[in-house]
Amino acid sequence: MTPGRARRFVLLAACVLGGLAAGIVGRALTGDDAWFLALPAAVALGWLFVGDPTRCGGPGCSPQRD
Repeated sequence: MTPGRARRFVLLAACVLGGLAAGIVGRALTGDDAWFLALPAAVALGWLFVGDPTRCGGPGCSPQRD
């Protein structure tokens, strides 16, 4: 596994664990299962700050041009 891929995996795991923790705490405080929607929200927020679609790593992928 390359260092960049390992870093992204760690960040993904952190987002998942953060969302899961928010869901568990929210459910414990309110009893509402809707708190588990924090999990996909945390992953989406992580993607906004970490994901960079302009850096495509696939063999058949090239950056878009204006």
